[in-house]
Amino acid sequence: MERNFEGNREYFVWPEMMTHNIFLVRIKGGEKRKETQMTKKLFEEAESEKNGIVTLGAVSSKEGLKPSGHIRINPPPNDGKCEVCGRHMSQLDPFGGPGDPLVGDFSGELLVKRYRRVTVRNEDGRENSNVYASWECRNCCEIHSSLGDEDAHIQGSGAEIAFAKLLSSGCTQRPQRSDFFIRQNDRRDGGLIVMPDDDPDHVYVLLVGRIPTFHVAGWVYGKEAKQDRYIVP
Repeated sequence: MERNFEGNREYFVWPEMMTHNIFLVRIKGGEKRKETQMTKKLFEEAESEKNGIVTLGAVSSKEGLKPSGHIRINPPPNDGKCEVCGRHMSQLDPFGGPGDPLVGDFSGELLVKRYRRVTVRNEDGRENSNVYASWECRNCCEIHSSLGDEDAHIQGSGAEIAFAKLLSSGCTQRPQRSDFFIRQNDRRDGGLIVMPDDDPDHVYVLLVGRIPTFHVAGWVYGKEAKQDRYIVP
């Protein structure tokens, strides 16, 4: 479903995670990272179908949408549509080389994972901000580039890699699902934001902190968060 970056929307904030810190994850060398690094694969550990983990950064065909038998983190949309304009891959122009329009070489790719920041105000007046992954076509990356920011990409991809590393370490305290959708929040007392068009059956995971250190605050199914009592404007 396409995203609407303008106008008023209602969001769901899951507050039960705000004081939970289940796991601590550090990214080695992350404190030295100063530039956005956009790649076609952010993380891959596919030694076997049982414990393999793959997190893609771009897809060029329908083959890239299919479940691989591995754990996937922030996977591309099953319907193959840009999450901004809603156009299908069959209708999209491919990305060009470096700088067309993104830093990094995405030649021939049709959808690229970007990271956006959404901010809501809680009932107590405090701002609550999450970074989330968004799969976008070339045109939308170019048109809506001003709505993204470099820090969102760095922290969003960092949180995604941190969770992948946690799973690769043999973590078993998690839902037995193959797909996970990551949200990042700078604040240790911040909540997880679930959007109206988020899938009720998906598992949404909140990581709090910034590179190089993240705490896994917890996870929730979309349907658990989508309750009237959690709505904020």
